[in-house]
Amino acid sequence: MRFPSKRGQTLLMAAIACAPGVAALSVAQQSPALYPVSGVVLNSLTRQPIPRVLVDGDTDGVLTDGDGRFELNLPEGMDQIQVHRPGYNSRGQDVTHAVHVGPNLPSLTFYLTPEASITGHVTLSSGDDPDGIRFTAYLRHTVNGHPKWRMAGGASTNTEGVFRLANLDTPGIYAVCSAPVQDHNIVRSSDSQRFRAGSMARSAESTGYPSVCYPGPISESAELANLLPISPGQQVEFELPLDRQPFFPISIAVPNAPPGQPVGIQIFDPSGRALEYSTAWNQQRGVAEVNLPNGQYYAEGRFGGQISYYGRVDFHVANAPLQALSMTLLPLHPIPVEVRRQFVANARANVRNDEPQSSAAISQEQADPGLNLVLFSADSVIGDPMGTALGQSRGSTDKSLFEIENILPGRYWVQTNPYQGYISSVTSGGADLTREPLIVGPGSTTAPIQIVLRKDGGEIHCTVNPTQSSISGPPLGEITNAFVYAIPDSPNGSQIPQTALQIPGTVVLANLAPGVYRVLALDKYVDIEAASPTELARLAALGKSATIEAGGINNTELDVIPAGAEAEEGATP
Repeated sequence: MRFPSKRGQTLLMAAIACAPGVAALSVAQQSPALYPVSGVVLNSLTRQPIPRVLVDGDTDGVLTDGDGRFELNLPEGMDQIQVHRPGYNSRGQDVTHAVHVGPNLPSLTFYLTPEASITGHVTLSSGDDPDGIRFTAYLRHTVNGHPKWRMAGGASTNTEGVFRLANLDTPGIYAVCSAPVQDHNIVRSSDSQRFRAGSMARSAESTGYPSVCYPGPISESAELANLLPISPGQQVEFELPLDRQPFFPISIAVPNAPPGQPVGIQIFDPSGRALEYSTAWNQQRGVAEVNLPNGQYYAEGRFGGQISYYGRVDFHVANAPLQALSMTLLPLHPIPVEVRRQFVANARANVRNDEPQSSAAISQEQADPGLNLVLFSADSVIGDPMGTALGQSRGSTDKSLFEIENILPGRYWVQTNPYQGYISSVTSGGADLTREPLIVGPGSTTAPIQIVLRKDGGEIHCTVNPTQSSISGPPLGEITNAFVYAIPDSPNGSQIPQTALQIPGTVVLANLAPGVYRVLALDKYVDIEAASPTELARLAALGKSATIEAGGINNTELDVIPAGAEAEEGATP
C-alpha cells in the first residue's frame, strides 16, 4: 500500500494551481529522475523481519510486506526516510535515516526496537471496580554521581483494573507508584466506578487506598533486586492487590500565617515524592486539614510576597488522628557566593597562575561569575537539579560577590560547571562541597559558598580506535560512536569529565585540574555514579593512566571497551 508524501501533496497542489499546459511543461522540466530504493526492516533484538512497517520517504511511502521488505521510488539526491510501526520505539536514531538516492543504490537494512512496557493488574480488597486509578513510573538515574528518580510516564487503570505504561525508551531500573484514593472520591456511573485521586479534608475518619509503590518504596538505598529492571523490548507484567485502610484526620496549624490568606500545604513521603493527598485550608482555625493513612510523612508550607516564606513539619500517623501539629513559616534568605579567580592571560606562559592582574582587568572580568551553579537535594531522591542564577550581591560593589535566592532549607549537593578555567575548590563554612553537602538552615543565613577558579588546567588528547581491547566483554559489532571518560585517581564527588565522538577520531578533554586520571572509551554512554567507590574502581580498572601537568597536554590512544566489561585478572591497562 502506498501513501502520499508531504512533498508529493505540495507538488500536486502547485500543478493544480497552474494552467494545464503550463503545469505539464513545468513538471516535465523540473521533475528529477526517480530511482528504486529497496530494503528490509528488522527487529533489532531478534533480527527477524517486521511486516506492516510504514517506510516513508519525502515523495513516497509504503508498508513492508510479510517478509519486512519495501521498495520506494524516490528522486535523486539526499532523502530522509522514516520507519514507524505501533509497538516499536518511535523516537531516536533508528526511525530516521539519511539516504543518498541515486543509481545502483544497494539494498538497505533498517532496524526497529520493540518498545518496553510495564503492565499492571490491580484488584481492590473491597471488591469495587478499580477504574481510573492513576499510576506513575519512576526511572532511576544518577545526577552528578548520586542516585535519583525521575518521572518516566503515567497511565490509569481501565474498568478491568489494568494499566499499561508503554514506550519506555530508556532501559534501566523502574518503580511504579499509585495515586491515593479515598472511598468518598468514587465517582459512580451506570456501569462503572471511577476513582478520583487525592483526598478531601474531613474532620472524621474515612477509608480508602493509600499510595503504594511496586515492587517497593523508592529511595537512594533501594535494593535493585526489589525494583523493576527494564531492558530494550522487555514487557513486564504484575499483579497488584490494594488493601482498604483507615484514613485519619490530620490538622497542621500555622501560627504566623498571613491574616486572611491561605497557606499552600503539600504532603510528601520520606523519599521526597509529592503525594496526591490534597489539603484544605481552614481559614477560621488557621490550620490545614487532610486525611492520611498510617505512614511517615512531612508537610511543606509556602507563602510568597515580596519575601518568600517556608515551613516544614515531619510526622508519623499511627492508627490515630493528629491535631497538635504546628508549622512556623520562616523567611528565605539569599545564600552568598564568593568567586575568587586565580587567572593569568596565558596559562601556558612562564607566569605564576596566581600572579595578580591589574585592578581594571579584575573589575571587568569579575562582572561575570565564570561558572554555572546547580543544586540538587541530598535529602530527596525525587526531582531534577535546580539551576540557580548567580545574581550580583545586592548592596556590594565587590564584583566577586554573588548570591542565589529562594533555596529551601535542607542539604544540597553542589555541581559547578565552569566556562572559564576549572574549579580549584568549593567550600562553605569549612566544608568541602565537592565531598559534603551544602547545609541550608531554616530561617537563618547560610555560610557563604566560596569558589576558587584557576586557569592552568591541562588537556588530554584522546585518539580512539574502533577495535576491541583485550578486556573481556560482549562483541562490539560495527559501532560508529564512543564515549570517553577521565576518572581522577582522587575523585572528589564532582562531575566526571566526559565527551562523545565519532570513531575513529580524536577528541580533547580540556580544562582538567592537574593530577592523575584513568582514561577509557566505552561503546555506550554510562551515567557514572561518582559517589560510588565500587563503580569508580570498576571503570578505572579498565582505563589507561594519564598524568596532567599544569598547562600540559597528554596524548593517549584508546581502544573501545564494552560498557559492561570487567577488567581481566592481571590486566595492566
